[in-house]
Amino acid sequence: MKDTIKEYLAGQYDAYVKDLETLTNIDSGNGDLQGTEAANKFVAEKMQELGAVTEFRYNDRACHLISRLKGSGKLSILLVAHVDTVFNRGEAAKRPFKVDENGFAWGPGVGDDKATVVEVIYGLKALLKAGFSDFKEIIYYTNGEEEGGSPTAEAIVAELSQQADFAVIMDVARPNWGIVTQRKGSGNRDWRTSWQCFTALRQCYSSACLYNYRAA
Repeated sequence: MKDTIKEYLAGQYDAYVKDLETLTNIDSGNGDLQGTEAANKFVAEKMQELGAVTEFRYNDRACHLISRLKGSGKLSILLVAHVDTVFNRGEAAKRPFKVDENGFAWGPGVGDDKATVVEVIYGLKALLKAGFSDFKEIIYYTNGEEEGGSPTAEAIVAELSQQADFAVIMDVARPNWGIVTQRKGSGNRDWRTSWQCFTALRQCYSSACLYNYRAA
């Protein structure tokens, strides 16, 4: 299965870059309802092609997307990424997606978190191509308000976490394949769940990136 997945993904590189270009060139700044809707509609279309059932959730600032893939196994997995960025509308026109001579991709939000958003889709495509279905359900939540946070996003995460056996946060981490296992913060909420949370391997954050893209 491993070789099948690697071979499939190698053959999908050009398609992946094209999809990353499309998503990066959609302005979807935090608080941009129209932009996050456009971005998540793009994600929904790709997930529907895999057989996922999709559901949109809205508030007055953003569009959120929940995609569900059914399998034949026993455990459910929650994947969490985000389509919003820290950039204002018009930034994509000023700095559209491009890949430089060194193979680095540039564009607003390309690394945080749009490359990962697309990578999840292609990772799922590869697993399905290899015939993997040993999961009860894969829930893919693409947050429209990660950068600023919101009661809507918090409620969705709290809801979905109760439906999953473990979760993977599909966001940027540290150089040299470093894994982020905790974040500092403050609040007065009492979170009590039985699920486990892991942070996905990513190699870049903000404008410092050592992989195939830069979130400049």
